[in-house]
Amino acid sequence: MTMNLRWKLCALSAVLLTSASPAAALQTFFGQDLAVTGPAATARSVAARDRFIAALATHATEDFEAFGAGVVDPTLDFGEFGIATASDGFIASADRFGAHAFSGQKYLASDGTITITFTRSISAFGFFGSDLNEVNRVALRLTDTLGNITDLAIPGRFPATSGSNMFFGFADRQVRYTAISLQNAPSGQDGFGFDDLIVGNSMVPEPADWIMLIAGFGVTGAALRFRRRVTNIYPKSRRRVPV
Repeated sequence: MTMNLRWKLCALSAVLLTSASPAAALQTFFGQDLAVTGPAATARSVAARDRFIAALATHATEDFEAFGAGVVDPTLDFGEFGIATASDGFIASADRFGAHAFSGQKYLASDGTITITFTRSISAFGFFGSDLNEVNRVALRLTDTLGNITDLAIPGRFPATSGSNMFFGFADRQVRYTAISLQNAPSGQDGFGFDDLIVGNSMVPEPADWIMLIAGFGVTGAALRFRRRVTNIYPKSRRRVPV
């Protein structure tokens, strides 16, 4: 092999090692079940939730069943993932303008923007939503550990029918977050509900990423072995000492 080929191998290994994670750092999960007549179905929402959980190494869920109806700005306990405060939200126990509980009898409701502030940073967050995107589009505003802001639009049909269900979640493999706002703008025009909030701290690397990383290390090792081989075959000439 020539010197140029060795540099090409090194360049290829660098590409393989760096291309595995950035492109898919933040992954989203979404499913929507539109209400037609009577209660909305849940199959697509549940399937999205299951895909989301499968992408996490560990997670915890808040289902709001331990709270009394009417509690304002509830403090949420996510166990090993810490405590969170849901500002401008309250606990509801009955259907409210199409918003309803997804599991059990209680859920987190609001007519405006709910901001959830965590005592420990997280990298994954998901929820079931009811009656979202009927009058206003709801979006997520994420605040990371450095104070940077990221806005995530929630997809799906708009306007959705009253009482529709959805699941939305995101998992970030590089950035951690300390606050999440569920934004309903302009506030006061429509109510909505959230249930089964899920948080997680770590992601399971995708098989394709492992393959890329292993390939990168393999190419790097081959380049280093070739360098040693060339050094042994073509040692540096020794200078003759005149006599």
